[in-house]
Amino acid sequence: MSFNYTKVFGDLGALIARINSYGTEAATTLPADFLTLVTQFGTTWLPEEGIASAYEAFKADVVSRRQSLAGFADQRLLFFDDVLAPLGLAVSASLDEVRTALAQRFLLDAQTVLRCTCAVGSVSAPATPANFGSGTAFPTLVLDGYSAPLANGPADINYNNQPSQLCVPAETMTVICTADSVQDGLTEGGEEWSWSGGPAFPALDYHAEGSGPGPSLTTANAGSLAAGGDFEDFAGGVPAGWTLDAGTAGLSVGPDTSTFFRGTASCLFTGDGSALVQLGQLVGSGGVQSARRYLLSLALKAGATWAGGSVVLKFQSAQTGYAPGSGEQVLVPSASAPTAWTLLGAFVNLPTPVPADFRLVLQVNNLPVGQKVWVDSLCFTPTDYHGGVGLSLVAGPTPWRKGDRLTFPVTNDGAGKFQTFWRQWHRRMLPSAAAGTFGDALTLPFLLLTQTTGPTISDGLVV
Repeated sequence: MSFNYTKVFGDLGALIARINSYGTEAATTLPADFLTLVTQFGTTWLPEEGIASAYEAFKADVVSRRQSLAGFADQRLLFFDDVLAPLGLAVSASLDEVRTALAQRFLLDAQTVLRCTCAVGSVSAPATPANFGSGTAFPTLVLDGYSAPLANGPADINYNNQPSQLCVPAETMTVICTADSVQDGLTEGGEEWSWSGGPAFPALDYHAEGSGPGPSLTTANAGSLAAGGDFEDFAGGVPAGWTLDAGTAGLSVGPDTSTFFRGTASCLFTGDGSALVQLGQLVGSGGVQSARRYLLSLALKAGATWAGGSVVLKFQSAQTGYAPGSGEQVLVPSASAPTAWTLLGAFVNLPTPVPADFRLVLQVNNLPVGQKVWVDSLCFTPTDYHGGVGLSLVAGPTPWRKGDRLTFPVTNDGAGKFQTFWRQWHRRMLPSAAAGTFGDALTLPFLLLTQTTGPTISDGLVV
């Protein structure tokens, strides 16, 4: 049974247009009117004599109107003849069942709404007072199919590897260390953190949106899923937890207790004429989740740059022929190798299913004879989500201390009206397309699905 997208989303669009216009009234018109009155009356009629509270009540009334209209939009999604029946749902279906079935029907019918674009800025530490610890955080705006990206929102396998459109228009996210190894007895590299965005208000409120308090976080190093990633222990020149797949133990690779990033030792690679030196360890399917996003990170230092080589941290599978996608590996061209300790990271969503022979490998390629490269503090850790953003924290050479903080800005251009409403009210996102772009060979469900330009469900219906 066909689904009449134009009719259903035309009706929803009419409601969303009213919701949006009333939002402008609360955020812009009423504050401007209040300022006009206060300016005109001056000391004749002071704000504390009641006019300020009256205008706050006007804005609260606008919120009530917006939420009531959103409730009518919910009712429209529960119509049997042109929503539930085409979706194959019973007359008693819940709104949550409709949301899920509608997203699946979008994919089957190659339907899209206009997309929103989120961005995340650089992570920064305060200048005054300065942090005691010296690590960093790695944010990501790519979702996975395992985690719920929003509070009170669902996890969705169809989000896997899709760009997030679930951020608020503008906020600064902050992580603060709440427990450390000195005052609280935690393992160094396993400090605990709070994570929050701007103040959160009820859906469709007139205040600026914020993601509010998020989940607690733990510094990744102490709980890293990579065995022996701290490179503190070696046997026969090979770091504990690793096998030497290529190269010579004690010659190509070995410990260095005089140059390290954290702890008391690092892994030293020395050029001996080998085209490839590779360490590896089995990850397999135990202890990891398919379609979940993980951070790969390491600290790297080279004695000097060189030509025609690289340092690579990635996953491999011989059985399935798995190869990391673009950006899903820490790949440092030798000409750009840092000569001072540098923390580097890359995110990867694990394949579905995770191959039984899935291995984490660390490669140094074409290292000239006598050239040296040091690697330390290697991590493999799952990513946490809040406010449509994924985040992992890693340690530096100086341990984190309680009160240390990091911040980073997050934005959403709100370009898609249907998409924005779906985020605000339904805590989800719909399959989307950017305006003026072509779908060609792309088949990922939340990117471009057709050969036509722009989304198939136009924001022009929001009138």
